[in-house]
Amino acid sequence: MTAPSASLRHLTMFTALAVASAGAVIAGTGFDISTFTVDSSGGTSTSPSFAVAGTIGQHDATPTLTSASFELTGGFWADGEELAEPCPWDCAPSGGNGNVNIDDLLAVINAFGMTDSPCDNAPDNGDGTFGNNIINIDDLLGVINNFGACP
Repeated sequence: MTAPSASLRHLTMFTALAVASAGAVIAGTGFDISTFTVDSSGGTSTSPSFAVAGTIGQHDATPTLTSASFELTGGFWADGEELAEPCPWDCAPSGGNGNVNIDDLLAVINAFGMTDSPCDNAPDNGDGTFGNNIINIDDLLGVINNFGACP
């Protein structure tokens, strides 16, 4: 094994001194971080059409993340805005498009009798979730009765 060159040793020593000096300067100014957030928990929140996964210690997602159809704001209460009403009848295309239309009607018809489908929209379970793990007449009627723009 060969010894490190003199320039590499000098660079290493300079870097160590620079880091130590920076720490001394910061410590000498009374530097303080007075605000913080406590991010807790982790896991996945799901609906018939979407899933959002969180991680312990995840930083706040700012500024607001947007796409053509959706908006995601970081922070515990996201500026106190109310959550949008769910629209489980909008299951096609995947993720929905803001309208309950012929695409959703055809998706329910094509999935009729199947389990584990994003078009499983009935019944309303009363806890923010929808469906009973089978596509049936209730799901078909849900799409028909909610035809049009999502709330």
